[in-house]
Amino acid sequence: EIRTPLNAIIAGSELLSHIPDLTAEQRELSDMVIRTSHTLLALVSDVLDFSKIEAEKLALNVRPFSIESCIDLSLEMQSIKANNKRLVLNYCIAPNVPQRLLGDDMRIRQVVTNLISNAVKFTPKGSVELKIRALEQDEDDTRSLQDVRHADAMWDLVTGEASGSPRGPSSSDYVTLLFEVIDTGIGIPPDDHSELFTAFHQVNSSRTRSQQGTGLGLAICLKLVRLMHGDMSLVSSGVGCGSRFVFTAKLGREAQTMPSLSPVAAPLLGRTILVVSTCDSFVRNAKSLSAHAGLLPVVLTDSQVRNLLKGSEGWGDAVGILIDREYIPKSAVLSPHLREEFSAMFNSEAVPEEGARLLGLKDKHVLDEAEGKYLDNCSEFINMLNVTVMQHTRAYESSQQRMTCPDTLTPDTKGRRISSDAVTKPAPSVMVLTFSSACVLSERVTVNAKPLISRNFTEWIVDVVEKWTLPKGAEKLKQKPNIRRSPSTVGLTSAERLEFQMQSTLFELEPDAKAQVRVLIAEDNLMNQKVAVKLLHSVGFRAAVVNNGKEALDLFVEKADAGESFDLILMDLQMPVMDGLQATREIFGHVLARPGLARPHIIALTADVAQSVVEECKACQMDGFIAKPIKREKLNTVMEKITMWVMEGRQPQYQLDADGWNYR
Repeated sequence: EIRTPLNAIIAGSELLSHIPDLTAEQRELSDMVIRTSHTLLALVSDVLDFSKIEAEKLALNVRPFSIESCIDLSLEMQSIKANNKRLVLNYCIAPNVPQRLLGDDMRIRQVVTNLISNAVKFTPKGSVELKIRALEQDEDDTRSLQDVRHADAMWDLVTGEASGSPRGPSSSDYVTLLFEVIDTGIGIPPDDHSELFTAFHQVNSSRTRSQQGTGLGLAICLKLVRLMHGDMSLVSSGVGCGSRFVFTAKLGREAQTMPSLSPVAAPLLGRTILVVSTCDSFVRNAKSLSAHAGLLPVVLTDSQVRNLLKGSEGWGDAVGILIDREYIPKSAVLSPHLREEFSAMFNSEAVPEEGARLLGLKDKHVLDEAEGKYLDNCSEFINMLNVTVMQHTRAYESSQQRMTCPDTLTPDTKGRRISSDAVTKPAPSVMVLTFSSACVLSERVTVNAKPLISRNFTEWIVDVVEKWTLPKGAEKLKQKPNIRRSPSTVGLTSAERLEFQMQSTLFELEPDAKAQVRVLIAEDNLMNQKVAVKLLHSVGFRAAVVNNGKEALDLFVEKADAGESFDLILMDLQMPVMDGLQATREIFGHVLARPGLARPHIIALTADVAQSVVEECKACQMDGFIAKPIKREKLNTVMEKITMWVMEGRQPQYQLDADGWNYR
């Protein structure tokens, strides 16, 4: 009853905000409605979760998942806030964590997202880091939750930092994971620790507090963790000392385990990835991702970083270079004079704010200017490296294409000329991580917004493998049907880039491709009909609309008989005459009776998000579940996948999405 009207408020406001000729005041008002509606929706979801847990009606949805994909989304959701505050946000997964687990990944993500969101919210400067490891079989859970020194020592042990030999996953059918969210934020007074996980309790409940909230988030997290046979604790020495939230969760291991190493980098197994950063958490993250892919991460010293500008002499046999733009070693990018000046002002390793206290607030602008010079030099270093890499690439391509001309000459980075037949290896691919917007400097150098996550790293490694293993003279693999445009994200602000990421995939699809997708909406509420239709129209799709399940069945049969069967049906569940579940069963029964008729994809569209409802939808063999209020990005994801399926010939064995039940 609450979520249904919110569907119209949120979706209608989002559609309104995309009208091109809105005045600044109108756009501000529509954005205000959107923000406050999402706040209300989050509150409603918290209250519903809490009431279900209290009534013992919340059941875990156990299924196979990978911890990397689960955690990636949590960090992506907080990345823009962290980058805007210039907070270091990283995560690291120990090698003893199994690649495939059995558990409720949505609830694990909910807990992790809540903790990271709180950490980002209450950390004005510094860093937020998530560390995940599996507890040893004889390890005391309670001690690991409460003893920081023990937890750090065990981390060094399992990751190989202490012994040089990392530990792999155990062979047990179950594993207990330990999650640590560590921040350098404002800290929590010891007197408040005991009440922190109490429902509706705020650490600062005064009317002057700067951060608002219901006090339900941590209470819900603790109850969810205990449903997963774990526990949660907080370690904080007080105000200004940061916080460390730790929780455990007991999970199963998938019966048919996948290889311990990611297969994407198999052709480059054991090859070197160079890491450029002075940030410990970034280095841990880069090492973890590289090792999981079967690559050898090497962290460069200051002099080795400078030598990268010498080309192959500096990077050797490395296949890739990871650069943390804001943490390139100072001595590698600053002149001796600037290095001395910078070191004096910042007291070697002090952060700008600490330096400001030493020099006085009136001199803070001097520190800001010095920091700006440093970042400008970092950008100049990256541009110079890009030039070096691309000139090496041109020389390599020339040597491959003109083997019959051994005296072919190509200019090097300093204007000299080098013999292209001497270049026998391609240049490494470079990925730069930054607080700023993403862009592409060249075919070999890309710039991504922080943080470094598994998905982006894997996509980059796939590109590295292609560049290093493609046979001489061979063309790239044949691509799928050309149904995409190629927009650019260069120059977008962080907020604009988020909006672009949510919609760009559909905007890239050609109108002719969208026109071939046949969509049916079965919904009895006129307001919800308009919302769904306008959401689809806004990204270029058309849809037929019916008022109940019986009309949906009749229209499906009619169109199927005419050879125009629907590809996608967005099916409300509670409708008069015939409900959505019964209509789904009838439609699939008709498909079974008609050999050769393509099976439509049916997605549940409902405000009832109880797990029992989800299970009913699965029992009817529906393909997914979208909760109301409808999230544009979730619907867009479905539409992109359906469009790809249609363009590839409506293959009958195609499954919409293994994660189709996460569209809530």
